[in-house]
Amino acid sequence: MGRNENRQFEPTSKTKRKHEALELQKLGEKLTAYTASQLQQILLPENLIVAITEYNRLPNSHGARKRQLQYIGRLMRGCDYELVSNAMRQGQTGDDKSNQQHTAVISWCDKILQIGDSEINAVLLAHPQLERQKLRQLHRDYHRADESSRTKFRNNLQRYLLKLLTN
Repeated sequence: MGRNENRQFEPTSKTKRKHEALELQKLGEKLTAYTASQLQQILLPENLIVAITEYNRLPNSHGARKRQLQYIGRLMRGCDYELVSNAMRQGQTGDDKSNQQHTAVISWCDKILQIGDSEINAVLLAHPQLERQKLRQLHRDYHRADESSRTKFRNNLQRYLLKLLTN
């Protein structure tokens, strides 16, 4: 019984486990750019899809998104890394443009809700087919609503932007 036999049974180091956890968290962060239907095509567990959807809904204040990403990384530990990354590579070839549009819409939506009129003007310069009155009304409704119903107005704004920008 030499040293080599004992090494076979040694647990993985804490550093290696942390590195693997960070890799899963990075993979989970890439998954946040996907829509719910695309996530279901990758065959992810339902609780992971819900966590990713929740991440996209959260504002980027007080580290909420960072904590949610850590949670997504923890849920990713139950998934097969290779299977998920291969499915993402296969799906990226056809849907890369729609993913970029969706990510841009989410970014614009967040900026409009946080900044207001100046961001609405910037979006209208880039996309004149949008209606200023509709964007301002959704912004106003969002800020008048209580915390529990703000997601409804955020989703309405995202749907409006997606509908007009993807046509």
